[in-house]
Amino acid sequence: MADIEQLKFILSHIQNDFIEIAKNCSGTHVLQLLISLLNRYEDQQLLLSFIVGHEIELAFDINSTHVLQKIIEIIQEDNRQNLNQVIINNLKALCLNAHGICVVKTFIFYNKEVNQIRLILKEKFKENFMEICQSPFGNYAIQYLFEQWD
Repeated sequence: MADIEQLKFILSHIQNDFIEIAKNCSGTHVLQLLISLLNRYEDQQLLLSFIVGHEIELAFDINSTHVLQKIIEIIQEDNRQNLNQVIINNLKALCLNAHGICVVKTFIFYNKEVNQIRLILKEKFKENFMEICQSPFGNYAIQYLFEQWD
Protein backbone atom coordinates (compact mmCIF):
# COMPACT_ATOMS: atom_id res chain seq x y z
CA MET A 1 0.00 0.00 0.00
CA ALA A 2 1.29 3.44 -0.91
CA ASP A 3 1.96 5.92 1.87
CA ILE A 4 0.88 9.58 1.85
CA GLU A 5 4.13 10.83 0.30
CA GLN A 6 4.03 8.24 -2.47
CA LEU A 7 0.43 9.13 -3.31
CA LYS A 8 1.29 12.84 -3.40
CA PHE A 9 4.24 12.08 -5.68
CA ILE A 10 2.08 10.04 -8.06
CA LEU A 11 -0.67 12.67 -8.14
CA SER A 12 1.82 15.45 -8.87
CA HIS A 13 3.28 13.49 -11.79
CA ILE A 14 0.01 12.52 -13.49
CA GLN A 15 -1.75 15.86 -13.15
CA ASN A 16 -1.11 17.08 -16.70
CA ASP A 17 -1.88 13.71 -18.28
CA PHE A 18 -4.81 12.64 -16.12
CA ILE A 19 -7.50 12.96 -18.82
CA GLU A 20 -5.48 11.01 -21.40
CA ILE A 21 -4.61 8.31 -18.85
CA ALA A 22 -8.29 8.02 -17.92
CA LYS A 23 -9.25 7.54 -21.59
CA ASN A 24 -6.65 4.82 -22.11
CA CYS A 25 -7.93 1.24 -21.82
CA SER A 26 -5.09 0.30 -19.42
CA GLY A 27 -4.76 3.68 -17.77
CA THR A 28 -8.38 3.67 -16.63
CA HIS A 29 -7.74 0.61 -14.45
CA VAL A 30 -4.66 2.15 -12.86
CA LEU A 31 -6.50 5.38 -12.07
CA GLN A 32 -9.45 3.52 -10.56
CA LEU A 33 -7.07 1.75 -8.18
CA LEU A 34 -5.32 5.02 -7.35
CA ILE A 35 -8.65 6.74 -6.63
CA SER A 36 -9.65 3.95 -4.26
CA LEU A 37 -6.50 4.69 -2.23
CA LEU A 38 -7.25 8.40 -1.79
CA ASN A 39 -8.81 8.82 1.63
CA ARG A 40 -7.40 12.22 2.55
CA TYR A 41 -9.52 15.25 1.73
CA GLU A 42 -6.56 17.17 0.29
CA ASP A 43 -5.68 14.37 -2.13
CA GLN A 44 -9.29 14.01 -3.22
CA GLN A 45 -9.59 17.74 -3.87
CA LEU A 46 -6.37 17.70 -5.89
CA LEU A 47 -7.71 14.82 -7.98
CA LEU A 48 -11.01 16.63 -8.56
CA SER A 49 -9.07 19.67 -9.78
CA PHE A 50 -7.59 17.49 -12.56
CA ILE A 51 -11.02 16.92 -14.14
CA VAL A 52 -12.52 20.41 -13.95
CA GLY A 53 -13.94 21.22 -17.37
CA HIS A 54 -13.56 17.63 -18.56
CA GLU A 55 -16.31 15.91 -16.56
CA ILE A 56 -18.71 15.32 -19.46
CA GLU A 57 -15.87 14.35 -21.79
CA LEU A 58 -14.88 11.70 -19.23
CA ALA A 59 -18.47 10.55 -18.80
CA PHE A 60 -18.98 9.97 -22.54
CA ASP A 61 -15.74 8.04 -23.11
CA ILE A 62 -15.86 4.23 -22.99
CA ASN A 63 -12.83 4.01 -20.66
CA SER A 64 -12.82 7.19 -18.62
CA THR A 65 -16.48 6.80 -17.65
CA HIS A 66 -15.26 4.18 -15.16
CA VAL A 67 -12.82 6.67 -13.62
CA LEU A 68 -15.62 9.20 -13.14
CA GLN A 69 -17.83 6.53 -11.59
CA LYS A 70 -15.01 5.56 -9.19
CA ILE A 71 -14.64 9.22 -8.18
CA ILE A 72 -18.37 9.36 -7.38
CA GLU A 73 -18.12 6.11 -5.42
CA ILE A 74 -15.04 7.00 -3.36
CA ILE A 75 -15.24 10.74 -2.76
CA GLN A 76 -17.89 11.81 -0.26
CA GLU A 77 -20.84 13.75 -1.68
CA ASP A 78 -20.02 16.92 0.26
CA ASN A 79 -16.41 16.85 -1.04
CA ARG A 80 -17.45 16.72 -4.72
CA GLN A 81 -20.00 19.52 -4.89
CA ASN A 82 -18.69 20.96 -8.18
CA LEU A 83 -18.78 17.56 -9.86
CA ASN A 84 -22.30 17.00 -8.51
CA GLN A 85 -23.41 20.30 -10.05
CA VAL A 86 -21.94 19.39 -13.44
CA ILE A 87 -23.78 16.06 -13.39
CA ILE A 88 -27.05 17.72 -12.38
CA ASN A 89 -26.68 20.46 -15.01
CA ASN A 90 -26.00 17.87 -17.73
CA LEU A 91 -28.41 15.18 -16.54
CA LYS A 92 -30.40 14.96 -19.76
CA ALA A 93 -27.32 14.64 -21.98
CA LEU A 94 -25.84 12.03 -19.66
CA CYS A 95 -29.08 10.02 -19.65
CA LEU A 96 -29.18 9.97 -23.44
CA ASN A 97 -25.63 8.62 -23.81
CA ALA A 98 -24.59 4.95 -23.54
CA HIS A 99 -21.70 5.72 -21.18
CA GLY A 100 -23.23 8.75 -19.52
CA ILE A 101 -26.14 6.66 -18.25
CA CYS A 102 -23.69 4.60 -16.19
CA VAL A 103 -22.45 7.78 -14.53
CA VAL A 104 -26.07 8.79 -13.78
CA LYS A 105 -26.85 5.40 -12.24
CA THR A 106 -23.71 5.56 -10.08
CA PHE A 107 -24.60 9.11 -9.07
CA ILE A 108 -28.14 8.04 -8.08
CA PHE A 109 -26.82 5.10 -6.07
CA TYR A 110 -24.22 7.08 -4.12
CA ASN A 111 -26.60 9.95 -3.39
CA LYS A 112 -29.72 8.02 -2.43
CA GLU A 113 -29.51 9.26 1.16
CA VAL A 114 -28.82 12.90 0.28
CA ASN A 115 -32.21 14.63 0.34
CA GLN A 116 -31.11 17.85 -1.35
CA ILE A 117 -29.69 16.01 -4.36
CA ARG A 118 -32.72 13.74 -4.50
CA LEU A 119 -35.05 16.72 -4.74
CA ILE A 120 -32.98 18.40 -7.44
CA LEU A 121 -32.67 15.20 -9.48
CA LYS A 122 -36.40 14.53 -9.26
CA GLU A 123 -37.08 17.98 -10.69
CA LYS A 124 -34.52 17.51 -13.47
CA PHE A 125 -36.04 14.16 -14.39
CA LYS A 126 -39.53 15.70 -14.41
CA GLU A 127 -38.39 18.48 -16.77
CA ASN A 128 -37.08 15.98 -19.31
CA PHE A 129 -39.20 12.95 -18.47
CA MET A 130 -40.62 12.08 -21.91
CA GLU A 131 -37.34 12.46 -23.77
CA ILE A 132 -35.42 10.47 -21.15
CA CYS A 133 -38.09 7.74 -21.03
CA GLN A 134 -38.11 7.34 -24.80
CA SER A 135 -34.35 7.10 -25.04
CA PRO A 136 -32.82 3.61 -25.37
CA PHE A 137 -30.50 4.54 -22.49
CA GLY A 138 -32.50 7.09 -20.52
CA ASN A 139 -35.30 4.68 -19.74
CA TYR A 140 -32.82 2.75 -17.61
CA ALA A 141 -32.20 5.89 -15.55
CA ILE A 142 -35.91 6.24 -14.79
CA GLN A 143 -36.19 2.55 -13.94
CA TYR A 144 -33.11 2.73 -11.72
CA LEU A 145 -34.43 5.83 -9.99
CA PHE A 146 -37.62 3.98 -9.04
CA GLU A 147 -35.64 0.95 -7.85
CA GLN A 148 -33.32 3.01 -5.66
CA TRP A 149 -35.72 5.66 -4.36
CA ASP A 150 -39.04 3.81 -4.44
